[in-house]
Amino acid sequence: MDFSHLKTRLEASFVGDVAHELIRLEVVERSLALASKLFVAVIPLSIIISAVVPGADNFGESLVNRLGLTGAGAEATRNLFATQGEIRGAVTGAI
Repeated sequence: MDFSHLKTRLEASFVGDVAHELIRLEVVERSLALASKLFVAVIPLSIIISAVVPGADNFGESLVNRLGLTGAGAEATRNLFATQGEIRGAVTGAI
């Protein structure tokens, strides 16, 4: 089957122009880069917030509970993250 006529029609249409522009701008690659930067920023922020907010659990313990981890995985997760006291000692506020 020869689809060259469909390709020509698509390229000449508005949808084809939009698709070509999205490919040219590398939307998918830029979206992945932005998402990775957001992920890198959100994890440390959530650790700090969980340590500073009164009554919040330790971040490692919170992850263990939310993900349902058990055994060695749960213990490694608890040990991976600093305790609330350690984080509170490292965080300062400029007034």
